[in-house]
Amino acid sequence: MESAPKKLKPVNKGRGNSRALPKRPPVVLNLTLVSFILLLNIFYLFVIPIWLYPQSSWWALTAIPFVFSTPLQWALIHEAVHKMLHSNRNLSYWLGRVLSWFLFASFEVLQFGHLMHHRFNRKIDAEWYDPKSCSKLHFYTQYYWYLFIGVYISEVFGTFILGSVPERAIRWIAPRAATNHEGKPFRELAQLAEQFFCHPKHLARLRGDTLAIICLLITIFWVGQEGWLFLLLTLLARGFFISFHDNVYHYATPLENTVPAVEMQAPSLLTKWILNFNYHFTHHMHPDVPWVHLPAIHERKRYPFEGSLLKSLMRQVAGPQVLPEESEGEEPK
Repeated sequence: MESAPKKLKPVNKGRGNSRALPKRPPVVLNLTLVSFILLLNIFYLFVIPIWLYPQSSWWALTAIPFVFSTPLQWALIHEAVHKMLHSNRNLSYWLGRVLSWFLFASFEVLQFGHLMHHRFNRKIDAEWYDPKSCSKLHFYTQYYWYLFIGVYISEVFGTFILGSVPERAIRWIAPRAATNHEGKPFRELAQLAEQFFCHPKHLARLRGDTLAIICLLITIFWVGQEGWLFLLLTLLARGFFISFHDNVYHYATPLENTVPAVEMQAPSLLTKWILNFNYHFTHHMHPDVPWVHLPAIHERKRYPFEGSLLKSLMRQVAGPQVLPEESEGEEPK
């Protein structure tokens, strides 16, 4: 009989004395935003191809708001990952799960990946590399792949692979796929991945998600078959938004995790659109606090801003960072 999986908790939880901080999510606002995102997805993926696009190709311009809604959709999923999308945790989970279907990734995959990001911050998905032990060409290629589209592709393909293969195949994949920031084996991460994805509850959910996403994709491309190429490019554009925004708050921060993330200034409208994601240091210090309370905690704790979000997004294009010799340390076990 399988034992219950270990609870996947962010490593920084409790670091900032979160118990005294507000925990109630903005339920009505969150439900309104979830409804808006789901209706937008249904409108763009079904209503336009079936009824509107055949009448006028100008309806293709609706791809712009659809693509630009991606950060908001991911931010809502992020709240569900931390069980803060709704005060009812079961409803929070299901809302996050359905939102994930429309990004064509399993909520199980997104949840595990994000909580491992908190737990092993800067040990995985980092941009630092040691030229003595890693090929520059290989690392640069890998870096730009993940920066522009690879993060999203790995989430989608991870869903289809893990959700389609037998359990014994997952046990074979886990130690080979779980690597640190230099691509070297990361045993602790591999063990957690195997335990999580092979547990009957999570495996059943993952397979259910995979089946739902396959059905959704078949339906979407069937109703939009005349413009399938444009639709594919639109979905890849959404993947770009997810990947390009993924590591910006951690770019060039120390591998020792002395600075888990940085706080970034952004225009007011953008800040609201990404649900205060730019208050990222505050989030890492208090991962169980809903998005709506992050600015107030930022002010109360006097956490500093470290530059502009828009400039930092472009700064990533400069490429990987060379690991200083004095920062080289023992690889994670």
